[in-house]
Amino acid sequence: MHILKQSKYDQSSVEKREFPMSTVLLTNIIPPYRIAVYEDLSRKLGGEIIILTCASMEKGRYWQPGFGDFEQHTLGGCQVNLGGGRVIHLNQAVWRTLRRIKPSSIITTGFGPTMIVAFLFCKLRRIPHGLIMDGTKESDDKWVSFLHRIIRKIIIRRSAFGIAASTGSALWFQSYGMDSKSIFPSPLVPAWQSGKPVVVLEKRRTDILWCGNIDDSRKGAFFFLDVVQRLSCHLPGLSVRVVGEGPLKQFMKKALGEMDVRYRMEGHMEKDQLIEAFETAKLFLFPSRSDCWGLVANEAAQSGTPIIISKHAGASELFAETELVLDLKVEDWVKLSRELLSDTRYWSEVSTKVSALVCNITVDAASEGYFRAINYVTKRPNITM
Repeated sequence: MHILKQSKYDQSSVEKREFPMSTVLLTNIIPPYRIAVYEDLSRKLGGEIIILTCASMEKGRYWQPGFGDFEQHTLGGCQVNLGGGRVIHLNQAVWRTLRRIKPSSIITTGFGPTMIVAFLFCKLRRIPHGLIMDGTKESDDKWVSFLHRIIRKIIIRRSAFGIAASTGSALWFQSYGMDSKSIFPSPLVPAWQSGKPVVVLEKRRTDILWCGNIDDSRKGAFFFLDVVQRLSCHLPGLSVRVVGEGPLKQFMKKALGEMDVRYRMEGHMEKDQLIEAFETAKLFLFPSRSDCWGLVANEAAQSGTPIIISKHAGASELFAETELVLDLKVEDWVKLSRELLSDTRYWSEVSTKVSALVCNITVDAASEGYFRAINYVTKRPNITM
């Protein structure tokens, strides 16, 4: 367990001004794909939302800290790294900050100590509390103990509403007793919206793309290598592009170097580079073992890049009516990969299909879920512009 201290909280930015009756959204950090959603939500609410973050960045994240056209403040405190990509935040300033802001409602994004304090603040001040869930019952159950379930049940049953990233997230809320009428959909959206025609197969130079943290416990790096190894026996000259960082990066580089493939190893990419990576790939493999969602699936689909996705990724629900969701059986992935890479007509059909599946997942749709949830408990007039 590693404890990372953050800079001391500067309360002057909060305590030297007056606030309207704003909603507070308390989140761990602001990832790039949330910025446009928060900006749109702030516009719809006339600026009456404040984003409080537990930290500006977390260990193991490679993107730049997020800032957008909305009001945000970072609380002081520390973060405890539990391993496996899990972090707990401890923020001693949360209570006095909320007391100063006097919010009309609070939305939290988890069950860590800081989030629990915010929930208790809501109960004491008798203001509505809402909760956001990105994952599913399957993804959540892998990490929680009996005590965690008790805490979830207490908080969820006493929350006014839930904001669900997917059907799986909504079912998770309901499994803890929340009424379906109090659950509002807000899909996860990539940091960019595709507005260009899909790049045709002939202009794509990479056969297989990996994009994400390079580990096996969550992302399935060993499985990916097994599939590539088998594919290389059937498709001479196979090209592989690996985008990301992680504990198995050097292992993957060594393994690919020992195969009969052409490969490129690249690190973390920002938005413009990611767009290029997806638009020049023929096939994206996502053999997740336990992703709450997996936004890379959306990114691939909106780029028109066929994807083979594990049924253990939350994002697999997007492709549930297709042949692209598979169990983690190497022979099945090899077979479908060969078909997609060898049949131009089939590839084009799947490319069109996946891009159509995500065409309505937009920033407006995501922010609207938040907006409707806040209106549900505050009875605000509609002030969108």
